[in-house]
Amino acid sequence: MWEPVLPTDRNGIITGYIVFYRPVSGHIVNPNELMIKVNASVTRLEVYNLEEYVTYNVSVSASTSVGEGPRSKGVLETTAEASEYC
Repeated sequence: MWEPVLPTDRNGIITGYIVFYRPVSGHIVNPNELMIKVNASVTRLEVYNLEEYVTYNVSVSASTSVGEGPRSKGVLETTAEASEYC
């Protein structure tokens, strides 16, 4: 989940968001970054097919017709055990 960019911090009309995530091992960040693009009305995203018991660094940036904005500060999240329902 994330909050929409404040109107005073926007550089144009928000057209979407890009969610970036990559696995982290100890203090080493894996260079294989993945991303998911969503439309501007989305401020929550569930990511599937992640590895169990792995910590991911997750950040988000807003996109406008001008380009991509700065990324948010990364958040570390660790996945749980895999489930037959996932």
